[in-house]
Amino acid sequence: MSKEKSSDLKCKTCWNSIQEIPRDIILGINDEYNNDKFPQKVNLAIGCYKDENGKPYILECVRKATEKYYKENVNHEYLPISGSPQFCKLALELAYKSDFKYMDRLAAIQSISGSGALRIGQRFLYQFYPFKKKIYYSSPTWINHLIIAKGTGMEIGEYRYYNEKTKGVDFDGMIEDLKKMEQNAIVLFHVCAHNPTGVDLNHEQWQKVLEIVKEKEILPFFDMAYQGFASGDVDEDAYCVRLFANEGINMVLAQSFAKNMGLYGERIGCLSFLTQNEKERLAIHTNLERIVRSEYSNPPKFGSYIVSTILLDENLKKEWLEELYKMVKRMKDMRIGLKQKLIELNSKLNWDNLTDQKGMFSYTGLTPEQVKRLKDEYHIYAIKTGRISVTGLTPSNLDYVAKSIIEVTKE
Repeated sequence: MSKEKSSDLKCKTCWNSIQEIPRDIILGINDEYNNDKFPQKVNLAIGCYKDENGKPYILECVRKATEKYYKENVNHEYLPISGSPQFCKLALELAYKSDFKYMDRLAAIQSISGSGALRIGQRFLYQFYPFKKKIYYSSPTWINHLIIAKGTGMEIGEYRYYNEKTKGVDFDGMIEDLKKMEQNAIVLFHVCAHNPTGVDLNHEQWQKVLEIVKEKEILPFFDMAYQGFASGDVDEDAYCVRLFANEGINMVLAQSFAKNMGLYGERIGCLSFLTQNEKERLAIHTNLERIVRSEYSNPPKFGSYIVSTILLDENLKKEWLEELYKMVKRMKDMRIGLKQKLIELNSKLNWDNLTDQKGMFSYTGLTPEQVKRLKDEYHIYAIKTGRISVTGLTPSNLDYVAKSIIEVTKE
């Protein structure tokens, strides 16, 4: 056999050892939904806000900021490696508050939304954290948390969070697990609108968690994907971040503007480390830049411009906060509506969890078998854990969804 033919054969077979893996659970379900021709189909799986007609929603303040972008003829030059300094400053002020006393100790970079902040943050920790390279997640947690952690080389642990019987927080279990962790453990906390359960800690519970964090010298890694999207109030939803930060302890924060500004496709977020002094801040910032340079060189410009424009303009910011509140109110109304419909249809189950939980997602208590029946018999798509996205509910499909749930749960 000639060298040329031998080379061709090797080229054709060099990928033979790769095995096909299951597609992303949520995006796979979304593809199924898109291919479904049934006229009454309902998508309760995908985590994107929809309006009362089930259509993608563009915030009016975002439209106005976009118009300004084109009028100003913004150039397309590269941003710095760490992103727009103005955007980072505004994002930090939104998270920590503008008068935060340790603002000068924050090392921050613009990230590729919340996922990018988690990725870069954990790459940094894997390379530089002087203690065990292990990160603890709530059980359950957003599935991509685990994928990101594995991709950075971090070892994964978990702590109890959700109580299936009460459909609320297993706070005693959570506290017990936190106390058992090794000193200096890394723990990821959902700030608000917990994904996937919709179950959040209250102020008193966060205070108890803070006491353990300080005692065990835990490094808290906060994931704030939904600031303002849980309660409708950006200050209330940042409560735990500010509670911990005001103690001046080391901590990490991942922010996203995908949900609260509807900027899903613009991939705009921020990663910040609270350090102890200027030397640490500079060291962390420059090493974060080195990691970014190796990953994607520098972040995209458009999303940072939109966020900065809205947060800088007093009128646009006011409009954003009003729109955000209306979005949250619609989600709350859909929770109340679904619960009322189920009660009216004489469901024998307790549906208080629908209105007790917050944000975009709800752990309904539906079993995998019931979820499968919803899809196969009624063309209603949800995650097999029973998690639904309440933004998929609309006034026009509430009756149909409620009746379908009654059918699959009446046994």
